[in-house]
Amino acid sequence: MKIHKILQEIKFNEFISIDLETTGLNSDKDEIIEISAIRFVNGEIKDEFTKLIKPTIPIPKKITSITGINDSMVSNAPKIADIFQEFLFFLDNKIIVAHNIDFDISFIERYASDLFLDFKIAGKCDTLNLSRSFFYNFDKFNLEYLSKVFEFDHSNAHRARNDAVNCGKLLMKLISQISSMPLSVIDKVKSLCLDNMNNSLLYANIYKMRKTFLDNEFNPIKKLDLKSNVIINKKGSNDPLLDSIDSWFNDNGKLAKSWPKYSKRDIQLELTKDIYNNFSETSSFVAEAGAGLGKSLAYLIAGLKYSYENDKTLIISTFTKALQDQLFNKDIPILINNLNLNMKVVILKGRNNYISKSKLDILYKSLHENNSITEINECITLTVWS
Repeated sequence: MKIHKILQEIKFNEFISIDLETTGLNSDKDEIIEISAIRFVNGEIKDEFTKLIKPTIPIPKKITSITGINDSMVSNAPKIADIFQEFLFFLDNKIIVAHNIDFDISFIERYASDLFLDFKIAGKCDTLNLSRSFFYNFDKFNLEYLSKVFEFDHSNAHRARNDAVNCGKLLMKLISQISSMPLSVIDKVKSLCLDNMNNSLLYANIYKMRKTFLDNEFNPIKKLDLKSNVIINKKGSNDPLLDSIDSWFNDNGKLAKSWPKYSKRDIQLELTKDIYNNFSETSSFVAEAGAGLGKSLAYLIAGLKYSYENDKTLIISTFTKALQDQLFNKDIPILINNLNLNMKVVILKGRNNYISKSKLDILYKSLHENNSITEINECITLTVWS
């Protein structure tokens, strides 16, 4: 189903995406210096309210470095009191969208209260929380990064209009992504939400739409495939592991031909031989070496060679996840791919790195009794992930 049709069915065919630039993060004392609201209708920009605002305090240099907005740019701009009623009228009783919407809403509610103005909206969507849950495998979740991922124009990042436009575009990507989830997942997410939470209206409406169109196809914007915990190459040969250790580490050896920017280190060769001999003697061995020696390659080559020659399984236990990930995602694949080794490699982490489905079910049952909204959002991400 196309996004325009989805927007109509979930009653998000009209929404307003907003962004504020401010003198700081404290809504009780900091001030708005730029305000933008973009009205989307059926996925297209139809109207906007964008203005620079003259604050009563100087704009901090840090804010200028981020936004590019300085005191001279706002010297002739209107004060917030002069335009705020018009701004609220633009938002009146519409669905409001923002990236980290609680930040923007806190400023709007403060000014509305100070100026004795009514502030009514039909619903709230936070693209930050939505991204964390439904694009959980992304590296970052700030709007600039997400705009790059989806190839939005981000040349004016951290200016209110550009960010408001990109936030609206991001919401439509997220709506497509959420709509593609299994109905059971959407149902669970909807049930976890409290009525007053951001995104609760969106989840409820998407669920109703999916129940109505059970046979329709909804395609994800981004696949959320998890990284595999197994590396398998059955077509290769392990004959290189029968060769001498020297043949691996010589200037023209296997590593020089297969490893990027390899250079021979005599101490690395010595360490590899000591590790290999230790395996053969089945004794205990402790070694210490400085950074940059190539310890990982030393114990990998020694361990793989001995395990193949003796039909053993090699287990490597690391102190940090970072080293474990380096071995599994970089070092071992280089050896397997460049030397075409016949190998199966499995990565395992401590039990605290895995989710217990029974404990997750227990958490679901008591979630609304003891947990904050932040924790509920974390649980929504777990639901999508699991």
